[in-house]
Amino acid sequence: MTSSTSFKRFIFENISDEHYRSYLLLEQMPKFIWIVEYIAKDDYPNQVHSRFLFDATALKYAGIGMMISARVGDLFIHNGKSATLTNFQEPMYKNNLREAGYGMDEASSG
Repeated sequence: MTSSTSFKRFIFENISDEHYRSYLLLEQMPKFIWIVEYIAKDDYPNQVHSRFLFDATALKYAGIGMMISARVGDLFIHNGKSATLTNFQEPMYKNNLREAGYGMDEASSG
């Protein structure tokens, strides 16, 4: 789980496909989101093959309505539509809630 602000900062700094980048930066997101990534063993940690974004503030049984967007390879899915990305290589997201003071880091004492 992470804040959408932190994730958008990551997108701004790391995503080169303009359509994908613009959508994610302009999309209104809840304060907290779940990010699920798939990375092949041989590409770890340098290339994410799939990324799914979910609303972390949604009700327990919100179902597929919790999904904000999905990227599987070069296919980007959002709002029931899909697009093919021209550059879909991107690094793994590593921040979690550290900047908000909710995460654990090496300096904290348990």
